[in-house]
Amino acid sequence: MLAGVNLAAAVPMIVLLQARDAKYLRETSAMAARGFASRRAHLDRAELPRLMTVQEEPTTVTFNPCTAWVHYPVQIEVVSLGNIPASTLAGWRLACRSKWSLSGWLQGTVEGAPAKQDLALQRRVDVGLCVLIAIQWLFIGGFPLTKRLRRWREPGAFITTSTAIAALLAMIPAIEGLASFPALLAGLAWFWWFGLVIWKCIRLASRPLVKLRSKGAPA
Repeated sequence: MLAGVNLAAAVPMIVLLQARDAKYLRETSAMAARGFASRRAHLDRAELPRLMTVQEEPTTVTFNPCTAWVHYPVQIEVVSLGNIPASTLAGWRLACRSKWSLSGWLQGTVEGAPAKQDLALQRRVDVGLCVLIAIQWLFIGGFPLTKRLRRWREPGAFITTSTAIAALLAMIPAIEGLASFPALLAGLAWFWWFGLVIWKCIRLASRPLVKLRSKGAPA
């Protein structure tokens, strides 16, 4: 159930972002085509051969997203904060990602402007993220951290609820900015989950020591 709800929340965000990338490419291609046609129409036919032989040194402007503040769309925030382990392993739509992540392996460590040849690679990363989300929540649901009768009090249930609310808000353009708040709550709840995991591990590791002490205590 947890895997299904979180996938249902993540997939519309991914589809929306893919549609935005495709729209951006269409608009930039159309603008480039119109600009080229306009410049060519104003060139004098006698000067065109001479202009074609002139080679200008290209001016390059370097921008390193790893050292700058990057604003992410709210849809990326919803999916990433609601699925921190999966999105970290995937390096999903991060401006600067690790080489060992899925996105870093397929697309490189630095995110650039969407290009036509990158759309297919981005779809692979999106599919990989969905697989990781499913595995992540199947694992969390299969190994609850609280008693069976109190599973609704687990951080996983709180994260899922917050992510679902954030996804619903992010699908409405007029109020999509409100989705940042429940997404932030989901991200903070992951620290609650990690804390419970560490606490459980400490308790399991200390059980043999407690039994040993109880056996050695005088009757």
